[in-house]
Amino acid sequence: FEGFVDGVAFEGGKAEDYSLEVGSGSFIPGFEEQLVGMNLDGEKDINVTFPENYGGDLAGKEAVFKVKIKVIRETRLPELDDDFAQDISEFDTMEEYSENLLKKIKEEAGKASDSQFKSGLLEKAVSNMQVDMPQALIQETSEELLRDYASKLGIPPTTPREQIFMYLGLDESSFMNMMEAPARSKAKMELLLDKIVEVEELSVSEEELEESYKEMQEELKLDIETIKKEIDEELLRRDILRRNAANIIYDSGVKITPEEADAIESTEDEPESSESSED
Repeated sequence: FEGFVDGVAFEGGKAEDYSLEVGSGSFIPGFEEQLVGMNLDGEKDINVTFPENYGGDLAGKEAVFKVKIKVIRETRLPELDDDFAQDISEFDTMEEYSENLLKKIKEEAGKASDSQFKSGLLEKAVSNMQVDMPQALIQETSEELLRDYASKLGIPPTTPREQIFMYLGLDESSFMNMMEAPARSKAKMELLLDKIVEVEELSVSEEELEESYKEMQEELKLDIETIKKEIDEELLRRDILRRNAANIIYDSGVKITPEEADAIESTEDEPESSESSED
């Protein structure tokens, strides 16, 4: 597709072989609905209006996208029977597969609870920090969050920034304003962890490094040599150090029940009693 405003192509409005799921709501309002009914190799002019809050020069403007359909795919859900269980797992029946799935869900719920506890500790530690954050560091962290967000949406890492903003339906200024708070928090957290690494004189052993490579091998399904070529070892060491620093914070925390947390909060909210005496 390629987008035009007043007959002029605009920056970031063109893409080749772009995959879009109709109904996902990931594009400019009104765009996806007009794709319905198009055939393979079909071409069409799609008329849309950019949202008023889009920002920049495109806010509120009418645009025309010249679109060509190269591939049409349809999602078809299989029957949830024993054949399905055998196709996707090592189990012979759907009942066995379901029992195993339920077990994994419970395990993941436990991990999520643990993760929430750890996140709470880090957030508390960061909230207690008093430090002036360089704007350049916040900007750099915002860029990292932008790329991470785009990656989760399946947007290729080589996609130009302007095009990413168009896919998100946001202008750069709006996105960066939205990201400032989480970017500031993330940058403060990294500063805190780096300081712990320095004070505790933490280091990364070769065993830890190799273990991290093995974890990535299982996740990415690539051989270790390929991973070592693609991954910056210094960045990996930095991540391991920060993880170890975070573990020091985790080990200092004590888990309590929601009831205990409510009791503590209620105690903190109670006004201090004062005694007066008369002579």
